[in-house]
Amino acid sequence: MNEKCTLSFCCVSYNHAQFIEECVNSIWNQDYKDIEILALDDGSSDNSVKILNKLKNISPCSMTVITQQNSGNIGKNFNKLIKLARGEYITVLSFDDKLVENSIGYKINYLNINKNCAFTCDSKIIEIDSNGNINNELAPMQLSKINNPTVEQILKIEFEDIGAYYMQGAIYRKNIVDIIQGFDEDMICDDIVFRTKIARYILKHKEYSFKVFHIPGIYYRSHPNNVSKNSYRQIIGVADYMQRYWKNYPNPQKYDKWLEFALNEHPYKILLLSITHIRLRHWKYISTFLYKCYKYNKSKLRQFLIKHKLYKPKQNK
Repeated sequence: MNEKCTLSFCCVSYNHAQFIEECVNSIWNQDYKDIEILALDDGSSDNSVKILNKLKNISPCSMTVITQQNSGNIGKNFNKLIKLARGEYITVLSFDDKLVENSIGYKINYLNINKNCAFTCDSKIIEIDSNGNINNELAPMQLSKINNPTVEQILKIEFEDIGAYYMQGAIYRKNIVDIIQGFDEDMICDDIVFRTKIARYILKHKEYSFKVFHIPGIYYRSHPNNVSKNSYRQIIGVADYMQRYWKNYPNPQKYDKWLEFALNEHPYKILLLSITHIRLRHWKYISTFLYKCYKYNKSKLRQFLIKHKLYKPKQNK
């Protein structure tokens, strides 16, 4: 059981029963075989666990299945798998996504040759729907337009565009992941935090590099239950990320656009967040959100302010 392998797939599932087999097959069918699969089910209410155990019994590579009650903590779940990983390298994957054909071997080969390369990733993805049909509406990421980007450019894109690349399909040296202590378990945002920590480590340790391949490495599944489609959750996560990792920087324009979008869906939640969250506790935001909520429903705004003790109506004498 302590036998080493080259690459550990750290995979998390939550109600992904309809996608799991397709995802695992995309791992098995890769052109690189010295792997293990570590699967964690985070308290699914469908038959995800049954499918995972069935696949474990027929897996051509080592496959471990871990089950637990739902935590909803994505970073903590991945950290649990990373600690168990026996590979020299690790990659993380959600079971609703799947790998592009032969998208692992060339990255492993590059890492094996370039011993100071901290990670390899792809700057492009292919978006698919629940049925596996390709969605051609996905805009290219900024990173795909830069040849041989620097780590400073990676960090700039993480900040300004709130995301430089998708972690799914990227491969990291496990010893560096251990040094940066993986994901921040007290934060909602997971991928962007992990990527920022890796990039800042490389920035401080000039002996390390990274490699971006300008080809798709992952089929990213877009479906109604994607965590990223919860706009209010995303805003809270990004606000925390900005406060921790970019404390002395003003919010980027894209973040203000995200706020605008989330405000249309959750006007009063966003207003309360702007009052209580240190990153948004600025009159520019509060006044804007007050005005929009006022236009949205003046009576409801008054009730909201009274409920949260932000306004005390005058008593009639």
